[in-house]
Amino acid sequence: MLALKGGAQLYKVENFGDYGICGFYALDKTRHQLKLFLFSCRILNLGVENYVYGKLACPQIEIKGDVSSALSPNEVVDWITETGDEEIKETSEAPANKKKILFLGGCDLEQLCHYIKQKNEYITDFNFPNTRNVAVHKEHTAFLRDSLLMSEQEKKDAEMLPLGDSRMFDSKIFSDTQYDVLVYSVLMNYTHEVYVNSKGHRIAYGGYMNEEGLMEYLNFSDDERNHFTQEYRYLGLQTPESFKDDLEWLVKHVKKPIVFINGAEVDGVSEQEPGAYNRHVLMNKAFEEFVSIHKDQCSIIDVRDYAKDVSGFRDTIRHYKRTVYVKMSEQLLAVLDSNYQKK
Repeated sequence: MLALKGGAQLYKVENFGDYGICGFYALDKTRHQLKLFLFSCRILNLGVENYVYGKLACPQIEIKGDVSSALSPNEVVDWITETGDEEIKETSEAPANKKKILFLGGCDLEQLCHYIKQKNEYITDFNFPNTRNVAVHKEHTAFLRDSLLMSEQEKKDAEMLPLGDSRMFDSKIFSDTQYDVLVYSVLMNYTHEVYVNSKGHRIAYGGYMNEEGLMEYLNFSDDERNHFTQEYRYLGLQTPESFKDDLEWLVKHVKKPIVFINGAEVDGVSEQEPGAYNRHVLMNKAFEEFVSIHKDQCSIIDVRDYAKDVSGFRDTIRHYKRTVYVKMSEQLLAVLDSNYQKK
């Protein structure tokens, strides 16, 4: 169900609960032209943007930059029912022993969270935009581990970079310890390049690009370029050995059950990331080796079981169609119920 409120604020509602405000548009009715057309990643792959676009009679729109979902004016969206302002009724009473889950990873996991909230509480630690509208990812193990070793001045230096923010080293893994299970997507370890500063401490950012590519992609100023090249050394993508070493550190410090989410292994998903398939194969192998010796504390939601060909993806090898997230959530609920009973 979709509720349109205030003419331009969009609320998404379904049997699993309420998504809240999930989109906004500004329509120039005189010119029949959209000035703004924005949607949250919580509702990606649900067809909401195409439904609304059709509801508005497909006005003119100028798309600038990369977008996560293409508009398809001819697509028939017949699975959405528009409703008025109504209260959302829970489908069932939450169990008394529900667990508190901390989700760490990309914001696309909000879709996964949505399906588990009837039985469990959850908190999230996802990427977010900084003041330059750059997505700040802090879930790479380089951030998690080395943030505990950095001086305050080192942190401030990193926070001032175009990829940084004052919250980039504040992980809820350590600051909010009142959770029962950690659900952790390690995809940024597969994707982001690692840089080490003059003190030997790491940060990570990128996505299959070298140092020059990163500075160009994030529009570094001349001063920022000079500081970055002098203070940080490019290491490239994390090695499997370094990855496993970081994970060993993680399980010793978290000391809670961890449900990991690995990477898909489908070739040809995105032309912009031609090396992603081989990279995922390499890192998944190392990941499985690690989890195999930590079965008492660690489990895996294996994306490969659900995203088996290009039809299961949206734009990159890290973003899936809705059906994949639904199946992942079903496995997650089964793992939580069978392996991690709250005491």
